[in-house]
Amino acid sequence: MERKREINLFTHKYILTPGPTEMPRELLLSILKDVTNPDLDPQFYDFYHGIFQKLARIFESWNHRALILLGEGMLGLESSVVNMLNRGEKGLVFSNGFFGDGFSDLIEMTDRKAIKCRWNEREAIPPEEAIEAISRNNEASAVYMVHCETPTGILNPIDKIGPAISETGKLFIVDAVSSMFTLPIKAEEWGIDILIGGSQKALNLPPGLTILLISNNAWRRALSVEPNSFYLSFKVWEGFLENKESMPPYTLSMNLLRALDDSLANILREGEDTVYSRHLKIREASWSAAIALGLEPFPKKIEDSCPGVTAILMPEGISSIEAANWIYNNYGVMLGIGLGNFRDRILRIGHMGFTASIDYIILTYTALGNYLVSKGIASKTDISEALEAIFRILNG
Repeated sequence: MERKREINLFTHKYILTPGPTEMPRELLLSILKDVTNPDLDPQFYDFYHGIFQKLARIFESWNHRALILLGEGMLGLESSVVNMLNRGEKGLVFSNGFFGDGFSDLIEMTDRKAIKCRWNEREAIPPEEAIEAISRNNEASAVYMVHCETPTGILNPIDKIGPAISETGKLFIVDAVSSMFTLPIKAEEWGIDILIGGSQKALNLPPGLTILLISNNAWRRALSVEPNSFYLSFKVWEGFLENKESMPPYTLSMNLLRALDDSLANILREGEDTVYSRHLKIREASWSAAIALGLEPFPKKIEDSCPGVTAILMPEGISSIEAANWIYNNYGVMLGIGLGNFRDRILRIGHMGFTASIDYIILTYTALGNYLVSKGIASKTDISEALEAIFRILNG
């Protein structure tokens, strides 16, 4: 007897995880462009530095050096530890979530010492408390902080904390992997010494590139620190950054760099302010739809939430893992789940880069609404109200 085949009623898989994100066709084609050997191509230096110019324009970081390293964003986090702190030295970590705690782990793993300041996971770090903590911990030479805690969707006020850190002479290191390109970040004005980004979030590229913007103070510090690593070291890049005739310290991926250059060009072509406004609109629409379905966003206030991700605290007894699997199997929409203690409690909707758009958000809440209907905790009317809320925000 012939086995009955299952029918998929969707012809496309929609990736709405908060990284890695879906790649638009044009960036897939960018990766397939003909490339040369970057170690030998005389035009590579100018191409690489052209990417720096685009980054400087977007982040107002004209006096920062830029490094684009071959590796996932975690490479940037670890390198920011071993290049800013010698073994035995102390780093002050401000945390209210999974990746903030991860900074402490990286510091301890590399034989440095972490001073941990911890806040409520559902609220942004209060600037006044952070500033007071800085004054209490003079022995720390650097402060580490996450801008957007992707697992919980919390956005921290680095613009209010950074200038206070600069006044103390401490270095300020920011994990902006999931906030970069979703909202304005002013590296110099906010006193950021190392701004860390990655390719797999709002740039809509595969994992594989780490973006670092490094202030002059941080660069001088890196030249005096022993990182105990070649691949993580900033110092090994000095010759290539300063001398057009030098080779990079290791072979880079021209395919990924071409796609990065095209992705940055897309942002500049659309206009940075327009890109940021689009992300804020989609965030507001997503929150409104979630609330219309009777769901609770994890951050207590929308102002304290990331523009690129909506983290939803699922109702008691409802598994976010089950929800994500059901939605993917029935609609082809891939959503994220929580991490750490909230792995099966939080459902995450990524709206980053080109997926911060009306079509993706409508499909997502249609799928999520129907899952809730299947569990008996929402109605078709609730789905209609959620979609109406989206249109009301986006058309308003």
